[in-house]
Amino acid sequence: MIVIPLYLAFFLTRRQSDRIALPFGFITIVACFALLIAINALFNLDANLGVTLLGAKVWLFYIPLVAVVSAFLSTREDLVRLLRTFVVMGWIPCTVGLLMWAGAVSYDYKEAVEFVYGDFARRATQNFAAFQIGESRIYRIPGTFQFAAQYAMFCMFMIIPALMLGRLEGRGGWRIFSFVSLALFIAASLTSGSRGAFLHLPFLFVVLGILRLGFGRGANVLLLFALLVFGAIVVWQFDQSAIFDHVAELAAANGKYFVIGGVVYAIEHAGVWGSGVGTGTVAARHLLSDTDVFLVAIENYYAKAWMELGLLGFLLIVALFVYLALLGIHLAGRIRDNALRDVTLIAVGMVVFIAYMNGRGWPLDQDPMAYYFWVMIGLMFKIVRLPEASAVPRQVRPGLQPFPRHSLARR
Repeated sequence: MIVIPLYLAFFLTRRQSDRIALPFGFITIVACFALLIAINALFNLDANLGVTLLGAKVWLFYIPLVAVVSAFLSTREDLVRLLRTFVVMGWIPCTVGLLMWAGAVSYDYKEAVEFVYGDFARRATQNFAAFQIGESRIYRIPGTFQFAAQYAMFCMFMIIPALMLGRLEGRGGWRIFSFVSLALFIAASLTSGSRGAFLHLPFLFVVLGILRLGFGRGANVLLLFALLVFGAIVVWQFDQSAIFDHVAELAAANGKYFVIGGVVYAIEHAGVWGSGVGTGTVAARHLLSDTDVFLVAIENYYAKAWMELGLLGFLLIVALFVYLALLGIHLAGRIRDNALRDVTLIAVGMVVFIAYMNGRGWPLDQDPMAYYFWVMIGLMFKIVRLPEASAVPRQVRPGLQPFPRHSLARR
């Protein structure tokens, strides 16, 4: 209902090719991946056609958003407007989610979610799942999404455009709003019911700090603010020692059973060539009957690639993320404007973060990350082409101000 009309408007209303910035390496990897999916589908014609088509759609359908966003951005102002839209709209799910959490903590968990979701609340919260960790109680909060995991991933992602806007925004009111929004998104992430958020957010901040060591000049305040907000919320609301001990144990178990175990399982059961497009896509369960193909939904994006497309699919997915991260760093090095350079590096941080999250789930198989990720990739590709990206900042010695030419002429 959103993406298809957007694609039609983009491809049918005007010529866009001269405004699109798509690197050749990216086009090559995506083309190889699409070809592999087509060949895999042809060799599995006896499989469930609906499952095959759905699997192909989940892999490829949102990638053209890279071209749409690349064509949309022509100036720094376009970029600022896009980021403002992201951040403003992010308030809706996060505010609803925080109100649900406040109701769960101060009143009743079940009634707080049912107030918004009605009978669907049980499914959206995994049967009202809650975890007692030390003195802390963690509730599954769905925000405005079908499932709590989608909401948690959305909250963590929204930190990215908030950081970008805070670095790029020139108006004082909007800049303050970006800081307030950043605090809101961190709070929503930590109260979403995702125990991994206590590990994922520090990982994201550390990655962003490392990326900036050799480049930008002005995002340190943003990162410091984010870390202070994260620490303040954890100290104020949670049993810190119990939470981090629990998360460490959970991370070790996930590494063994999902990150490594998932890939090993896919190799053992799908072989070199994979079991067919869609057979590892969790949404395909809606198209299967008891007599249809066997579906294996491993909570590991790389394992899913191997399960469906074999060794070649796994290698292409790994190559795509390595390429995007290295290309983003290269593009940032070409940008002379410090703020735009930092925004590009924040986009690189998002790529690394999603590559990390892929080992524990399928963020790119679920809304809204299925399209938000590719929107940010289009943004990363285009920033270096903006007119302001190549501008050289003027260096003025302290105490001296340059005279305009017309004033000198009058003298």
